[in-house]
Amino acid sequence: MTTLRVTMIDDKPAVFLPSDLAARLGVAEGSEIVFDEGVLRPSDSLADDQLAMMKDVMVRRRETLRRLAE
Repeated sequence: MTTLRVTMIDDKPAVFLPSDLAARLGVAEGSEIVFDEGVLRPSDSLADDQLAMMKDVMVRRRETLRRLAE
């Protein structure tokens, strides 16, 4: 997941893509990007922290979770 910050350019909101994200998307200056409704969302730091914590637990407890799923 990549978090982007909204800035203003000429009184219009704008988002800059980090170069690694632009490379992953295969876009450069002049490229068009399709906005898919529902994919972009405002950052919720609490939810982001909880998601990161759960990912960590899933990595550390992978074997236990696998056994529970059997």
